[in-house]
Amino acid sequence: GDQLLDQGFKAAIERIIKDLPRQRQSLCFSATVPNTLKEVLGMALAKNHVSVDCVGQEQETHDEGKVPQTVAFTEESQQLAAIFRCGRLW
Repeated sequence: GDQLLDQGFKAAIERIIKDLPRQRQSLCFSATVPNTLKEVLGMALAKNHVSVDCVGQEQETHDEGKVPQTVAFTEESQQLAAIFRCGRLW
């Protein structure tokens, strides 16, 4: 998300958000959440959204070893099911 904003797509993303249905579920996954992304997320996410911070707000750089990481290779047709399985593990 933040890389798209850095590349000048903020206006396009804001237009897309305005066209989304009011009743929806939105998820955002980002390794970093700079202020520009927080602004866009304020428009896209519900006011009572939940954030999960695996590193800590004061930590802005990747801290290898503190956040467990796993790679899973799946067939394209199974990707959505794999994401839901991972969500149940949290």
